[in-house]
Formats: sequence, structure tokens, C-alpha cells
Amino acid sequence: SHNNKRDFKNHYIVCGFGRMGSYVCREFHLGEIPFVVVENNPDAQAKVIQAGYLLSPGDAAEEDVLIAANIKSAKGLVAVLNSDAANVYTVLTARELNPELEITARAAEETAIKKLQRAGATKVMSPYQIGGFRIVMGILKPNVMSFLEVAMNREHLDLQLEEVVVGEESDYCGKPLVETGIRRDLDLIIIAI
Repeated sequence: SHNNKRDFKNHYIVCGFGRMGSYVCREFHLGEIPFVVVENNPDAQAKVIQAGYLLSPGDAAEEDVLIAANIKSAKGLVAVLNSDAANVYTVLTARELNPELEITARAAEETAIKKLQRAGATKVMSPYQIGGFRIVMGILKPNVMSFLEVAMNREHLDLQLEEVVVGEESDYCGKPLVETGIRRDLDLIIIAI
């Protein structure tokens, strides 16, 4: 783990360490993805340090706070603060500081989705939409749903779902799937291209 956020490049900035933020950080940590947490609240800051994560204290909507978290050389930012307004301000500031940044934001209210997109979010997630979709999928397509839950869960090491980029120099490039022998050689199943 990096101890100095100055060395950070291609990292993620997680803004907010509530329930959603701590979940995101846990997944990043398990995936060995470098990240720094921006948090204003002293209780939440203590939890960040307790978890052994890198803290960059302050209000995520403030320019200097995001600059201190090395936003200029970051790969992405995740805005999961406890209010839609705070997320909108954070996304606006982040987008202005780094036009290339991949920004994912959480919208609590439906009305915030468009605002976050206008503010410059690359992806907007609504937990209620995701939750509702999963409930319906669980009813209508239970086997698909349980497969996806197993595949997306890091604790199940017998099955992992991964996304891989095939480079131009790859032997697989330009060949029909059946001719690659990928299943035989690597013992994997391609779900989508």
C-alpha cells in the first residue's frame, strides 16, 4: 500500500466514507486498486484510518482538497457523499480540475440523475434502480441472478467474472472465437464480446 499520496498516479478518489463508500473501498482494497478517501467527518475519518486506508481529509467539493488528493493524475473519482447536492458540487469541481477523469456518482433521488450528468459525471448509479432491477431479476430469472451473484462475489474463488481487452498484437485478434481455442487452452468461458 502507498503511504504517500503524492506518489499517487492512476488512482481512484473515493469521496465519502459512509455505507456505500466503505463498500467501494473494501472492493478496491481486495482488488489491489490504489485509492484515497476524501472525508470531512471526524468519525468517518477515524474509520478510514482504522481500516488502514489512505485518508485525504477535507470537503470533496473544495478545489484544494481534490488537488491534495492528486486529482490531476487520478484515474477516477467516486462521489458517494451523503447528499445529492454534495455529490453534484463535488462532480462539478472534479470535472473542472480534470476533464479526462472517469467520474462515477451515486444519486439518491431520481431528480439528481440528470443534474449529476450535467455536472460532468461519466456514470450515475441509483441504488434504488439497481436494487429494484435485482429484485425483479431474482423473480423472473432466478438462475441468471444467482449465477451473476456468484460470479461477482470475490469470496467465490472457483468462479470469477473478468473483463479483458484483446490487444491488436494478440493471436486471437481478427479470428472467429471457435478458431482461437481459448476455451481449451485457458479453460474459460466467453460470455460476451
